[in-house]
Amino acid sequence: MRTRVICGVNQGDLPLTLTWFKDGQSLSHGRSPDIQLKVIDQYSSVMVLASLSAEHSGRYTCQAHNAAAAVRSSATLSVHGKVEAPPPAP
Repeated sequence: MRTRVICGVNQGDLPLTLTWFKDGQSLSHGRSPDIQLKVIDQYSSVMVLASLSAEHSGRYTCQAHNAAAAVRSSATLSVHGKVEAPPPAP
């Protein structure tokens, strides 16, 4: 199972930089093979967590900044139990 989190900015002067963090540590592109960071457009980014497991639990933050200011938004992800795939269709 996987999940995705979208970070979007409603307004702000370009260029904007969107940066993702987990538990206060920067998530750089390619740092973890099961976490993908993708730019959607100049104002938004998506973080995809593949093969979701308890290790993915934590506080995720998206920071948007430009020359004028920086803002952050955070959410806590809790992963419990084991996910089993449904049986294949007949």
